[in-house]
Amino acid sequence: QIEVITTPYAHPILPLITNTALQQVGNPASELPDPFMYPTDAVVHLEKSVEIYEDIFGQAPRGLWPGEGSVAQLVVPFIIDAGYQWMATGEPVLAKSLGLGSFTRDGQETVQEADALYRPYYVKDRAGNQMAVFFRDGVISDQIGFNYSGMSGKAGAEDLMRRLENIRAQLQEEGAEGPHVVSIILDGENAWENYDNDAIDFLSEMYRLFSETEGIETITPSAYLEKFPEQRVIEDLFPGAWFSPNYDTWIGESEENTAW
Repeated sequence: QIEVITTPYAHPILPLITNTALQQVGNPASELPDPFMYPTDAVVHLEKSVEIYEDIFGQAPRGLWPGEGSVAQLVVPFIIDAGYQWMATGEPVLAKSLGLGSFTRDGQETVQEADALYRPYYVKDRAGNQMAVFFRDGVISDQIGFNYSGMSGKAGAEDLMRRLENIRAQLQEEGAEGPHVVSIILDGENAWENYDNDAIDFLSEMYRLFSETEGIETITPSAYLEKFPEQRVIEDLFPGAWFSPNYDTWIGESEENTAW
């Protein structure tokens, strides 16, 4: 039912420690500090994450959550070399990688380019080795992270299922071939303390609805890839993080540049 993943050691913004110039891809107007390029540090963060995971779990990790979902094509070879089979980030990165600018939503907040968002993609290194990337649905993830805590557990779970049913309807309207996967990713340490009863009511109702709803089921990323290994390819993974197609939060302002 679960797959335990990890993050690069010490939670770095991996692309920025590789080359701070990547910031100007997503924000050309950003002012940068003197060049900072330590790709060997990025490699160590990844190697150490694998070493610690193996020490604890007795096996190699398959999945990676890069710190803050920060990714770029430049770091893909390092992640592949470390042995990871998949990683995850946010929908803004996918939109830019596909040349969409951003995903559009209708009045029900349903993504109109559903077939593009709700699937993993492969990225490759120069030798042709590949790994998969899953992309977070920002709206649904934030509903759980910030909004459902203000509802009853039943109301929140029902809203979640309504949104998933709307996605299915949109995919059917597009005539898209599945199966598709909706990636819901959130900071668990932030969400549940704001719910009544530590979100037990919401989570219990959510899993009950998952169990009873035909055509929707939970699956781990690794199990999904084992079942459906044929996926589309992204040639150039855009530099960005889980919530933005740039690294504005960590570089570009005067005090941040001083820190770098």
